[in-house]
Amino acid sequence: MESEHMMTESESQSGKARVFIGKKADVYFRKWGLTDEHADLPAEPVKRISWNWAAALFSGAWLGYRKMYKEAIIYLLVLMTVSSLLGVANEFTILDVGVFVIMGFLGNRLYFHKVKREVSKLGSDANSMEKLSASGGTTWLGALGMAVLGGFMGMIFGAIFNW
Repeated sequence: MESEHMMTESESQSGKARVFIGKKADVYFRKWGLTDEHADLPAEPVKRISWNWAAALFSGAWLGYRKMYKEAIIYLLVLMTVSSLLGVANEFTILDVGVFVIMGFLGNRLYFHKVKREVSKLGSDANSMEKLSASGGTTWLGALGMAVLGGFMGMIFGAIFNW
């Protein structure tokens, strides 16, 4: 007779996601509409829309803080390009309000997909949970790096487009 292997919390996708996220895992699980019954992460968050103040107020830096570097660079490139093309880099505009609202509503969803990608890449070796924990979590250095990169890109775009 085959014995069934019951998946422990740390072996489930949900448990791995909690390890990756770190201290704020419960907050994100609530924002995504996930409960303890979700052993596997769904393809999309149950709550498709939720608000994230940090993502709204500190968009690029928040992406860096959550180690979403690729997303942060794409965000900065799109923001700088649109600002440059519209010639609105030196003034507060509807573009700024739009970015605030879009990132506030999309931040949690972007992070969900980042967590899901990282959890799915996880191998089954003995050090995999430690690797997941190290690659996840947060870093103030990432936030600072993205803020500095954003300022540097602003100077470059400003010089190119003569703001």
